[in-house]
Amino acid sequence: MNFRLAALAICLAFPLSLRADAGVSPDIERFVDIADTCLHLAGEWDSSLPKAQQREIERKANSYCMRAKKQYRALLIKYKDSPEIVRRLNDYEDLNSVSD
Repeated sequence: MNFRLAALAICLAFPLSLRADAGVSPDIERFVDIADTCLHLAGEWDSSLPKAQQREIERKANSYCMRAKKQYRALLIKYKDSPEIVRRLNDYEDLNSVSD
């Protein structure tokens, strides 16, 4: 974890939720849950925390963020012909700058 990850989490603290639209597919909902958890955990990391707690947050954040990144790429391909979904998925494009 690093400062860039914490800054990213702050910048993305209020991402546009895809679940607000009726009829959003379950794979999009799962992605949003995982991506939001990644960003939440990234925002929890703090250098003033005990080392054990830092490692635990980092472990969980890495797990969720890695899954979110993979899903993001796959969903962009799957929904490439759905501009509305692609535009909303792109609200999470900064996941790519989160360290694994």
